Amino acid sequence: RDDFQDESIAKEAFQDLVQLGVAGIVGPMTSSMAVTLAPLADAAQRVIISPTAVTSELSGRDDHFFRVLASADEYAAEAARHHHRILGRRQAAIAIDTANHNYTNNWATHYKEAFEREGGRVSTIASFSSVGDKNYEQIASQLVADSPDIVILVSSSVDASLIAEKVRGKLPDIQIAGSAWTATEQLVRLGGPAVEGMQVEQFFDRHDKSARYTH
Repeated sequence: RDDFQDESIAKEAFQDLVQLGVAGIVGPMTSSMAVTLAPLADAAQRVIISPTAVTSELSGRDDHFFRVLASADEYAAEAARHHHRILGRRQAAIAIDTANHNYTNNWATHYKEAFEREGGRVSTIASFSSVGDKNYEQIASQLVADSPDIVILVSSSVDASLIAEKVRGKLPDIQIAGSAWTATEQLVRLGGPAVEGMQVEQFFDRHDKSARYTH
């Protein structure tokens, strides 16, 4: 079932699966849909396991929602430390997709806290919604307005690739980074030269050839 990142469709899909008698559900894939479905899972006493939803809003609860990853606050803070300590960046601008606000707001908040603890500064947080009208040129202009030395995209790979292209047109040598949501194969295919050198979170080693991983 595809929830189309829509709360009403997600709820309907969940109820359809419950009526089919499933014991558990794998999904949803985004944090906002997980927040929507968690109370329904409790009411129906059905386990839902998300492979990718990491919002800390669902942390520390005794409920029917499970995930296989740590929460966004840990990943965002680690990204902030890496950008400051390893890459030597001091001023960041962040773009977030509010269609998945339970994840993106959460990620940006914890990134900002950690980056500024390190001594850096987050000068801009530019918001847009992937389910509404988008002006990528305008988003890019907001991101580069204060001359940051790193731009972080907390969005899908589709939106990230298009924003990256516009950002590169304004600051060709700017370091661009992305959250885990950005890190799919589509990013390279759609972004091309605009995402060259971009750093993104990865939850696992995609190139691991060990028997433990491949079998």
